Amino acid sequence: MAFATEHPVLAHSEYRPVDEMVRVGGRFEVVSPHAPAGDQPAAIEELERRVRAGERDIVLLGATGTGKSATTAWLIER
Repeated sequence: MAFATEHPVLAHSEYRPVDEMVRVGGRFEVVSPHAPAGDQPAAIEELERRVRAGERDIVLLGATGTGKSATTAWLIER
């Protein structure tokens, strides 16, 4: 098991320490041919409301392949 503070042991790893990553200003933008669908728009609204209300511990539950990562990306984009 590896920990975040350890370097990967793979010779072909493209690991870069966080402090060496180039950070750019600007807004995060989702670039995708897809748009929020199904329960995602309501989930994004509810998540945004809770984040803006100052909640710190919010859980988004869903089965594999249901779009949790995409939902989170669209939330960050807002």
